[in-house]
Amino acid sequence: MARRLEAAALLPGNRDNVLEVVGVLHSYSFVLDAYSRNLLFIAERQFLHAFPLFKYLNGEIHPRKLLAHWSQDRLNYEYAEYCAKTMYWHGIPKLHDYLQGSEFKTLAERAILARLRSNRAALFAHKLCPAFLEELVRRTCYYNVLGQFWRVMSRIFSTLAERYAHGEIRSIPDIVRHIAAGLGAAANLPLTYSVQFGDEEYELLPARAGLHWLADAAVPYAEIVFFRAAPPKGVFSYDASAGLPGELADFCFGVLYANPMTLGAAGVAPTLLIRDLRRHMGAPLQSHYEGFADDPAALLVAIGKSFQKAMFCVTNAAVLGLAGEEPNARRTHFDWWAARILTTRIAEWDPQP
Repeated sequence: MARRLEAAALLPGNRDNVLEVVGVLHSYSFVLDAYSRNLLFIAERQFLHAFPLFKYLNGEIHPRKLLAHWSQDRLNYEYAEYCAKTMYWHGIPKLHDYLQGSEFKTLAERAILARLRSNRAALFAHKLCPAFLEELVRRTCYYNVLGQFWRVMSRIFSTLAERYAHGEIRSIPDIVRHIAAGLGAAANLPLTYSVQFGDEEYELLPARAGLHWLADAAVPYAEIVFFRAAPPKGVFSYDASAGLPGELADFCFGVLYANPMTLGAAGVAPTLLIRDLRRHMGAPLQSHYEGFADDPAALLVAIGKSFQKAMFCVTNAAVLGLAGEEPNARRTHFDWWAARILTTRIAEWDPQP
C-alpha cells in the first residue's frame, strides 16, 4: 500500500472508479461552494446573533426562499456546521494555541463590545460571564477557517471536472496529482478573519498570527473529518459503557470509516451531504446510476460509496503533498500513512491492499 500511495494509486484505477470520483467531486464542488459561502456568512454577518433564525439563507430573506427552506428544498447546511463544530471540538493545534493567547482575548473583547454596545442587558451579562462569549467567538473562528478551506477545495474540484471533460484527466493517478497540485498551490495562503460593525473593522485572526491554508486548515481537516470525526447521532450509544475511546485522537468515526447507510445522521455516514451531492449530480454520473432510478435509498448508498472513493483519492493527494524528498524520511512517511489507512474501509474498494 505504501508503494501505491507514493504512485498516487491508492484506489484501483478502473474506468468506473475514475468516472465516479470525478463525477462526485464535480457535484461536491457546487456543494462546497455553497457550504463555504454560508459558513463565511455566519462568521462575518451573524456574529454573536442571539437567535440566528435565518443563518442558512445568506441574507436572502424572501417568501419563496423561506418556503423552500421550511420544506427542505435546500442544501443541508447543518452538515457544514457539523464539520466546523467537529474541528472545533478536536482542535487545530496552531489555531487553538492562538485562540488561547492574550492577543486573541484582547481582539475578541474589542469585537464583543462593539457588537453589544447598544445592548446594555447583554453587556451586563457579558461582564458577569466574560468567558461565555469569548468561547463562542473561538468557535466562530473555526467556521471562518473551514469556509476559507472549502472555498479553495471547491475550485480544485471544479477544475478537475473541466480537465476531465477536455480529456486531460484519464486515471486515478491523474486525479490524485491534480488535487495534490492544487493543495500545493494554495499551501501558503494566509488565513485571516475580521468582522465589521459600521465603518470599523475588528480583526480576530490577523495575518501576524501566521496561520496558513495547508498546515492550519487542509491537513487538520483531513485528520479530523476523514479519520477522527465524532460519534454519529442516532447510530451510536453515548453510554459510558459503550466503549467510546478515552482520547479524541483515538476516534475513528470519520468519512474513511463510514458504512454507507440511509439514515439522516450527519456523521457516519454523512447522508446529509450525500443528499446534497444528489441535487447537483451531473449527467455522466446520473447515467452511471440509472439502475437505481426506482430505488432512492440504494441511490444514496451508491453515491455515498462514490464519495468515499473520492475521499480516499483526496487523502492520497494530501499524503503525497506532505512527503519530503529525503529517501528514508519519505519511506517512513508513506509506511506510516499506509498502516493507518489499512484500518479504514480501503479493503472495500481493494480486497488486496
